Amino acid sequence: MHGRARMDFRERVPLGGTGLMVSRLGSASGYGVPPAAIEKAFHEYGINYLYISPYLKLGNMIQAVRSLAPAHRDELCIVLA
Repeated sequence: MHGRARMDFRERVPLGGTGLMVSRLGSASGYGVPPAAIEKAFHEYGINYLYISPYLKLGNMIQAVRSLAPAHRDELCIVLA
């Protein structure tokens, strides 16, 4: 990698002054990502920042949140806009 550090997406960073710790990378509802891919991103890469907008496609993100929330509710950061 020629001296460049790899970014660890599992590392959590503070979300502004909220005190919430979130992944450096998030996922938004408008791109049609399948629910299984969103769940995989959470489990394998630690992506816990999920952006949901009523102006974007909601179905897949809602399905993923419904699947993840029972066991991981306290780990998710869901942003509604």
